[in-house]
Amino acid sequence: MKPKRRSPIYSLNRKPDEGLSTEIALERFALIAPLRHPGLDRKHRRALCRQIAQKGWSHPLHGHKSLCERTVWNWYQAYEGSQLEGVRPKGRKDRGTLKAFDKDILDKAVALKEELPSRKVERCIEILSLRGDIKAGSVKRSTLQRHLQKLGMTGKKIKNRDEAVRRYCAEKPGDVWHSDEKHGPYIYLDGRYVKTKIFGIIDDCSRNCCGMEAFLDGSEPNLESMFKDGLLIWGCPSVFYCDNGKVYVSRQFTRICAELGISLLHTPIYSPESNGKQERFWGTLAGFIQEANNARYTSIAALNQALRAYVDLKYNRVVHSAHGRSPHSVYMEGLASTRTVPPESIETAFRHVALRKVAKDATFRFDGRVFEVDAALAGQQIELRYDPGNTSDIVVYLGNERVQRAKPFRPPAHLPRNKKDTGKPAVKAAVKSSRQFLNSLVEEKQRQKQKIMVPRESRERFSLANLLELLDLPEQRLTRQDRQNIQSVFDTFGPFDPDKSTRAIKKAAETKGKARHLSFYLRTLVESNLPSN
Repeated sequence: MKPKRRSPIYSLNRKPDEGLSTEIALERFALIAPLRHPGLDRKHRRALCRQIAQKGWSHPLHGHKSLCERTVWNWYQAYEGSQLEGVRPKGRKDRGTLKAFDKDILDKAVALKEELPSRKVERCIEILSLRGDIKAGSVKRSTLQRHLQKLGMTGKKIKNRDEAVRRYCAEKPGDVWHSDEKHGPYIYLDGRYVKTKIFGIIDDCSRNCCGMEAFLDGSEPNLESMFKDGLLIWGCPSVFYCDNGKVYVSRQFTRICAELGISLLHTPIYSPESNGKQERFWGTLAGFIQEANNARYTSIAALNQALRAYVDLKYNRVVHSAHGRSPHSVYMEGLASTRTVPPESIETAFRHVALRKVAKDATFRFDGRVFEVDAALAGQQIELRYDPGNTSDIVVYLGNERVQRAKPFRPPAHLPRNKKDTGKPAVKAAVKSSRQFLNSLVEEKQRQKQKIMVPRESRERFSLANLLELLDLPEQRLTRQDRQNIQSVFDTFGPFDPDKSTRAIKKAAETKGKARHLSFYLRTLVESNLPSN
């Protein structure tokens, strides 16, 4: 017996929050990024659009979803017109409501798909029409397809098609930049040799090196630092082509490219030939790495100074076989057509993003510190954009609108205490019955006691000072642990008789000497005061 079908949980009327909306926009941007390649004509762009639609896309909330060619093309045109805002999802009031047919028709179509998952939507409509549930032509395939897709009742098997890699070259400088990372030379730091990492950028058309720097590690902030310097000096490319390294596929780097209008493209997996121009440049740089290893640099700054000089004099300004001219001269010739971005926009794009909810007192916590904002933001979710190198400089955004800069929170001085408030709780009056009850218990216990403890006679006792004096041992030589051990013996077995103790210690010192361990003399002291049988 088949289990009872549960109604799927799917909130169609829910408006995505800002974080989810940005995630969807970034996924759409990554999907259409190949269409923005400047080397594609309209025919190849349409063919590539069809291939992208056949593969579908990954929704951040609902997983894999199928696509049609028109949707991909609409996203491409929307991004060209409005950048990232063009591909951000737009909510609608009647989203998810059934207008073309009733819910029972959708339930019957779902039952048909559950009965045979491979059954096409057109076949479901034909069966519903034969049963008399719907009129012929009253339900469109695309409408039913959309609702079944939202319920997870559709799916397609995607077949990957291998395509031959064809040689290409950008039309003008600044269209396509290639980037990669490589193990650099060793430097001597803190008594050991440390291998460096080099990030590099090569322009596709001119072969000019637009960015090159060595770091102690290949982390994402280091890549962003090198990329930012390249943008400020050489302009902004249309396409940034790189491999699938962790730093290149990160959400932060993808957002930077989207904010600056740069199409971020990745090479196919296990195909380094796709980024052949950058790989060829590493072969040219091998000579520098060999010389730098023999130079035994002791600082990353000195290594980078030599690296920049080598790249500029031995590569950028040397005649390249691709053009018969130097890469620097070719790039400078087309510099006027290179897209430029204001430095302020670059600074904004390279800020990292974090979401926080403002507390009721108009403060929020970030990086272990407390910041304050305007009281109007209390209780709202805000977006923080900050420089990872200086987390005290935080710009606050509400949605896509810049609001203010966050200020470090400085609590005000405490208000003066009221003079009548002494800060001590008032003494409550004792309950007479409770006091009488407890006093009666004390008297009863006293009557039942059979033995009355009588304090010892007050007389002179053998002390620690007497012991040290007999052994000629200064008290300053005792460690803290020695004092604790001696005091524990005196508390447990004392008080000791002064006469017996003095005779026993003197006899032990004469027989065994005064250089024995303290435990020997303490044991002698205890044995001398034990009662004789």
